[in-house]
Amino acid sequence: MKKFFVIMVLAGCMCGSSNAAKFSWSEFSTPTLTILDNPIYPSYTVDLGYIEESTVDGGDATGMLEFEAKWRDVLYFRDVLSGDLAVGFDLDMLIFTDSADIDLPGQAVALAADIGWTWRYVSGDAFGISLSPGLYSDIEEIAGRAFFVPFSGVYYKAFHSDIAGVLGLQVRPRFERVFFPVVGIDWIMHDNVRLMLMLPESRLTIYIDNRWSIHGGYEWRSLSYATREAGNYDRTLLTYEDSKYSVGLTYKMSDELQITGEGGTCFSRMLEFDKPGGGIPAELDVEKASFVRVGIGGPF
Repeated sequence: MKKFFVIMVLAGCMCGSSNAAKFSWSEFSTPTLTILDNPIYPSYTVDLGYIEESTVDGGDATGMLEFEAKWRDVLYFRDVLSGDLAVGFDLDMLIFTDSADIDLPGQAVALAADIGWTWRYVSGDAFGISLSPGLYSDIEEIAGRAFFVPFSGVYYKAFHSDIAGVLGLQVRPRFERVFFPVVGIDWIMHDNVRLMLMLPESRLTIYIDNRWSIHGGYEWRSLSYATREAGNYDRTLLTYEDSKYSVGLTYKMSDELQITGEGGTCFSRMLEFDKPGGGIPAELDVEKASFVRVGIGGPF
């Protein structure tokens, strides 16, 4: 219910901003799209995080290591079917430090391409389609059924040069949560303040100077992985879902490298299997826990 309320508020903000823009449209030249033309993230990022040990309902406790690497726009092609085509790669890995007495896999990995096509309108608006084909799997069960193809469609609205709205939907066939909303606004509030108020991820960034910045954010995530069938556990799909609040500090060493450290709290956590097994229910709540993460990124 809370997530639904946030979605409705963000949609209302978009509609309200659109009406406000009608009175000031002439003050701006053809608008840019902040979210596309001024990306907040560097070309590549590599992050390592740890979520403290926490209890799983119906089982024992486990901690989690997280490794994430993203390489954006590895290939970029202009004027493909009147739009731009970009190809990148994503690697996300969860490592459970203990099976928690429910036969959790040791590692779950998502290794996927990130293929996006964007069509820009003269007004500055845009429409984008993306595919993320790849392996989403328990490391011990990499087979044909571990191949998934999530896709999404997103409309970008340029209200003016500093505010853009986003409205779309991710569709993830065979995932536990098939539909995932993409909605919100990206607002450059000041030369050194930027607000991305969105689902599934929001972020407020304050640039202290050319090298230092601080940020706070919220993230809602849900990923499914194909799993092996083992012993009394006749299960073929594992889903991990959580929400995060975080604060962090970034130091930009050069135009080629930045270092980030952040910490926060994971809550609304859940492990879900496609079916119960061995006396363990399919859906298991996981205790709230603190996390820390460090990472590098570049170039810009």
